[in-house]
Amino acid sequence: MPADPRVLARIAAKHGHAAADLRPLPPGEANHVYQLGPDLVLRIPRGNPADLHKEAAVIPVVRAAGVATPALVA
Repeated sequence: MPADPRVLARIAAKHGHAAADLRPLPPGEANHVYQLGPDLVLRIPRGNPADLHKEAAVIPVVRAAGVATPALVA
């Protein structure tokens, strides 16, 4: 089940976008994924928020190693 539209609208507004700026992307194994405007990707965990905590820990290490990976914004 996709994320609650009211939650998506609040997240979009927090980052200076309208809910209409959200576009669903192909889902990942652990997340619902949305394009938010031209330069942000929103990932909502499907059921286990711990998956995002793992990503948050790994992404800075991967970027520091030189792997082309988007930066975390929030």
